[in-house]
This record gives sequence, C-alpha cells and structure tokens, in this order.
Amino acid sequence: MENLAEREARRSFTRRALIPFAYTGILIALCVWFAGSYFIEIEDHYANVILGGGYGSFDPYTSQIHPLLGRLIVGLYSITSAVNWFGITLLALLFCAGAAAVSLTAHRSDGLAPGFIILSPILVVLVCSLQSRVVAAMCVISGVLCVLDGCADGGRGTRRAIMGALLCAAGTALSMELAWILAACALALALASHRKAFHGRAFWISLPIVILAIGASTLTAELDSTWRTFHHQYNAYERATGSYLVDEVRGLLSDYGVVLSLDGGAPSGVAKDLWSQLPPEEEAVAASSLGKIGFSLNDADFFTRRSSADAELVSPENVAKVNKYATHFSARGIADGIVETLKKNQFLMLLGLFLFSALAIELTNRGRGLHTLIAAIVAFGGHAVMIMFNRTSFRDIAPFYLLSILSLLIDYDAAASLATFKNMVKSRIVRGIIACVAAVGFIGMMGLLLAMVRSYNRAESPSLAASEELYDMMEKLPDAVFIGDNPLDKYNPSALAVPRFGADARLMAGSYDLYSPRRKDIAERFNLTNPLRDAVDRLDVVYVDMSGATLAIATERLYEAYDIVTITQQPTSQGEPLLSPYAPHRMQVYWLQSITKEEYDSLVSELEAEQQAQLKESIEQEKAEAENRFMRILGKEPSDILLESFREEYGYTYRTEPGYDPIEDIYYVDYIAIEETPVPATPTPMATPTPTPTPAPDEASAP
Repeated sequence: MENLAEREARRSFTRRALIPFAYTGILIALCVWFAGSYFIEIEDHYANVILGGGYGSFDPYTSQIHPLLGRLIVGLYSITSAVNWFGITLLALLFCAGAAAVSLTAHRSDGLAPGFIILSPILVVLVCSLQSRVVAAMCVISGVLCVLDGCADGGRGTRRAIMGALLCAAGTALSMELAWILAACALALALASHRKAFHGRAFWISLPIVILAIGASTLTAELDSTWRTFHHQYNAYERATGSYLVDEVRGLLSDYGVVLSLDGGAPSGVAKDLWSQLPPEEEAVAASSLGKIGFSLNDADFFTRRSSADAELVSPENVAKVNKYATHFSARGIADGIVETLKKNQFLMLLGLFLFSALAIELTNRGRGLHTLIAAIVAFGGHAVMIMFNRTSFRDIAPFYLLSILSLLIDYDAAASLATFKNMVKSRIVRGIIACVAAVGFIGMMGLLLAMVRSYNRAESPSLAASEELYDMMEKLPDAVFIGDNPLDKYNPSALAVPRFGADARLMAGSYDLYSPRRKDIAERFNLTNPLRDAVDRLDVVYVDMSGATLAIATERLYEAYDIVTITQQPTSQGEPLLSPYAPHRMQVYWLQSITKEEYDSLVSELEAEQQAQLKESIEQEKAEAENRFMRILGKEPSDILLESFREEYGYTYRTEPGYDPIEDIYYVDYIAIEETPVPATPTPMATPTPTPTPAPDEASAP
C-alpha cells in the first residue's frame, strides 16, 4: 500500500511539476534558438543599456525596475559583462511564470493538454517579442493563482504558495504598473470559480499573502528616494504624452500648420523653417488645452515628440500643467479603438484563445457560467478601459486577456471532457486517429507561428545602420555630447545582445531616461542646464536629427521661447564633414549657430532666389520631358499631336502649367484643355475675317 502511494506521488509530481517545467524550458529554448528574442519596448531597450553599462557605468536606476532588482542585475554584470543579464532575467522570469501556469492547469484541470494547447502560442509570442510589463503581468497572475492553489491544498501546498508569493514580488519589482489591479482581478475571478478549493478559508489565507508580497515589493522601492523621484517624474511625463494632447496637437497641425522647408540640404545651411500660419490658428490654440497650459503649437508638438533636448519644456512644472489640463480619459471612440487594436495579430491571437477557452468551459463543464461571464468582463472591460485612457499597446491590454485565459484554464475539467469524448467516440482506433491528427495540427500550428515570428523579427531596421553611423561620429568627436533624437529608439535589439560598455556615455537623446541620475551626470560633465539652449554656438554639443523633422521644431522653439535665430552647420572632423549633405536613413547631425534677424533674412532671400532659379530650371526640364513622352508614345512631333490627336478626337488643344508640391518635394506639369475658336472656312484677303456662324448641335464637334 505504501509503495502504491509513493508511485502515485511520483506520478503526480511528474505530471504536475516535472513535465510542465521541462516542456516550458524546451519551448523557450526552441523559440530563442529558432526565432530569436527581441526587445520591442523602447523602455526595455533603455533599461538594458543603462543596466549593462552603455552609459559608462553599471547603473541600477531605471524608470520602472525596482532598485533592488536593478542592483542584482548590475551585480551580475560586474561579475561578467559578456552576458546580457537583463535579457536573461526577463526570460528566466517568463520561464518561471509560464511553467507555473502550465503546472497549475495540470493540477487543477487534471490534464496537461489544456495548458499545452492554450499557453504554448502565448509563450512563443512573449518570448520572441519580449516586453518587461507583460512578463511582469504573467508573474503576478501566475503568482496569485499559485498562492490560492497552495493555500487550498493546506500543508501540501506550502511550496506552491511560497513560489506564488515570490512570483508576485518579482513581477511587481519588474513593473509596478498593473500589479495591484491584476491581483485584485485574479482574486475576484477566484471567488467566481465554482471550485470549492478557492472559497472560504483558502481565499482568506491567500489574501494577506498576496498583499504582503506585492506591498513589500512596492514599499521597499518607495524607500529609495533617488528611484522614487525618478520613477514618479517619469511616470508623470509618460501620462502627459499619453494623454489626448497628442491627438489635439496633430489635429491643429493638420488644420493650421503647413511647413515650408527652406533648408532642403542647401549649402547655406538655413535650418529654421517658416510656418504658414492662418489667422484662426491663434484662436484655435487659445481655445484648446494648449492655451491653458501656456504652450504654443510648436511647443506642444516638440513636447509630444518625447524629446528631452529642452529641459525647460519638459520640466516637472510643465508636465504637471499638461496633466492638469489635458484630457486623459475619453469614452468616445471605444469601438474604433477596439477594432484598430484587433487588427494586430497578437490581439487576434489572444481573443481567439480566450473565446476557445470560454467555449470549452461552457460545452464541457456545467455551472461555470458566472466564472466565464466575469472572465469576459475582465478581458473585454480591461481592453475598453485601456482604450479610454488612450493606451492601445499590447503591453497595456494583453495582461487582462492573459488573466482571463489562465483563470478559465484552471477551472477546466479535463477528466470530464475526456469522459465525454470517450462516450461520443467509442472506438479506440478512431480516438487514436483523432488524437494524432490533433497533435500533428498543433505541431504544425506552432511551427507556422515560429516561422512567422522569425520572419518578422529578422526584418532589419534602417535605424540599426543609422545608430552605427552615430557611434562612428561619436568616435570622431570624442569631446562632444550628442543631444536631440536617438536612433536607438527606432529598432528592436536582440534580448541576448550585450550592450557596448560606454557606447552611449555622451548621448543625451530621447526622453525615456528623463530625470534619471545618469542624465544629470552628463549635464554636469558638460555644464548643461538646458541642453537645447546651451547647444547654440558650442562646438562640443551636437544636435542629432533622426527623423528629418525635429530640428525644424527645435529651432522654432529656440526662436519662440528664447528669441534665438539659428542656422546650422555640419560638424567636421579634421576639416571634413561627418556626413554628406544627403545622409542615408535621413539622420543628420548639426552644430547650432546663432545669427541676427537681419543676417537670417538676407540668407533666406538668397536661398529663395536660388530655389526659384532651381524651380524654373526644373519646370522647363520637366515640361520638355513630358512633351517628349507624348512624342515617343505617338511617334509624332508635339505639333502633330496638337493638330491631329487632341483636335480631331477631343476638339480642343492644351496648354502646360508648371507646379510644385512642397510636401512631396516634386515638380510636375499640368496639361489643361483649351477650347479652340473655329477657323473661318473662306477668309477674305487683306480684310478682317468674318465671324463664323454658330454650328448646329450635330456639328458642334467639327473644327
């Protein structure tokens, strides 16, 4: 009897622990080996660079990660910097959370298949497109459910409860964004479950454990004053740029802002763009939230581009004003927002898996209607609420679907479903064939998913080449600091690629490390109080324009806020420009130099005259090419085309009118029809021609 109990215990351990953990580890390893793992959040990229010493030192302070967790990762980097410890930490936490989730489904549903089928595609997407907030959400969700499961089993579940508490704390340390909300929703779903194990005593024992785990992680982070200031200021800025101010600014720019670029790579290097401002613009800006904030249209445009170059513009005081007057919540457009997000493959996958899980519960288990209903409210309600707060990214919406899917899986009764299947299909052979077909289909689906993810991840971004060019420039100007745009914002690096130590030690670009200690250190080293304003007339401060748009807005800001008119010059190394006038990937670097308004007006006049000459020459060339195209098509001279083709077929000739499209930067020629005046049939010699009678209707087309 004792041997039978031991064998049953070993069988249970294998099915509920060993197989789930082994399967999850193999799946993650296959994903990393075959498809790769990449950071797709810019915040994770910055955290990776900061923790890995890209700024010249191993810094534990990032905008979201708990400082103790940051110090742990920095400690690993100090042992050996040849490994990307941040990426490995995220993958390790995802492994623990995923394995715990598969184990929970095996334990509660008494079967391995549900967890394998539903959770495998989710893990593939999360591994290949690594996001710290979604990994944190998985840790918190799995942790809360593990605590509930362990407390339900009494003394036998102590280890599961401890592991769940650790997962809750680790998830909160990785990102505190949604920890409390997800924990509350998980407990509510546990109460909705009809399984007695999650009711009564087990629930009330679990509640303080979850609160203690998440609360301790939150409290210890808040005790670090340096991290607390950094975290709260950055979150305030993120709320401001995530408000509906962005949509308002884009609407105003669309209605009133028409940029007429005057530089266009011209040798004179004039950088300041002219804005064609319609009279109603000032009234429109004053009537919007921008007037209350005290921003001009240009200020708001620069602010919402997440550029940290102008310290005064992104000061905590201005951020507080934006958060006070900008709209953060809107119930309008929920349907449009849901449709827009569901066009993305990841959301479609989560929605499909949720509906599949809910349908399986309803078809095979009785009395689960309330649980399914609350799970749907959590998934769809969380989706709608995030859209109301202008949050439409995967990292914000996916956690609610993951929670609902996992809560349904652990409520699934695999044994009852298997019994129903056996009753429906009596033959073992037929059941075996169906199982084999299902297994082959599952393997094929996973292979297809991996291939799709691999092809997506391997698509090389041109920003990667631009970042390499920027590093080359930084080597050529070893004593300069670089501000403005950061090409690192625009591509997804491998989660296992090791950051280059000190590569970004002189790069103050982007806003994702705003208010950070290391940014203050750069400002002190280069004696910068406001980088944008201080960059003027300094050869040790270089402005980076990655998108081809921010420089014009930055120089407009200098003119509006500080009454500084600037021109630009290409930085040189030993007398040679660092970039050609038309650098690839649209990235340019500049020195900003002040100039008087009179000198600027003179330069603009020269440039306008130069452009007018170029315009005239281009129009004449385009006109000749257009006429030659007609001649090549018909094999006749342009005069023959006029007399024969147009006149005979249409009854009119044409004139050419040149045009220029400043948005597309192209010249074109319009062909405009001209109705001909009929020629008299018999002109009188040496006399004024007699008027031609008005033709009859059936003769109207005759020449």
